[in-house]
Amino acid sequence: MPDIYTFTVSSDTAPSFPKGFNTLREELLENEILREIDGKLVFQTDYLFSSPSSAAAVVMGRSANGLVEWKDYSGRDLKSIEAKEIQKANDQLNTGVDADSPILA
Repeated sequence: MPDIYTFTVSSDTAPSFPKGFNTLREELLENEILREIDGKLVFQTDYLFSSPSSAAAVVMGRSANGLVEWKDYSGRDLKSIEAKEIQKANDQLNTGVDADSPILA
């Protein structure tokens, strides 16, 4: 089951908000993927962004590094989670054993 993130999007944007992300935000509103509700923008459906940073920028209304802005429930940022998963995959390749699975004798 995939992780589920619930959030509202600030309707305000920073003066330095990149034009491309602002255009994307406007398209999401036009296509009713985002709707303004009580002064906040709320996603009405899932939307797949091209990168964590583009998702963070649209959500936050400013330039953003998605690898450090997105965090799980325990506060770990995406960069740390990704590094751990890469290390785990490398360990599996090097040993041929899944570090998280029990070894049967």
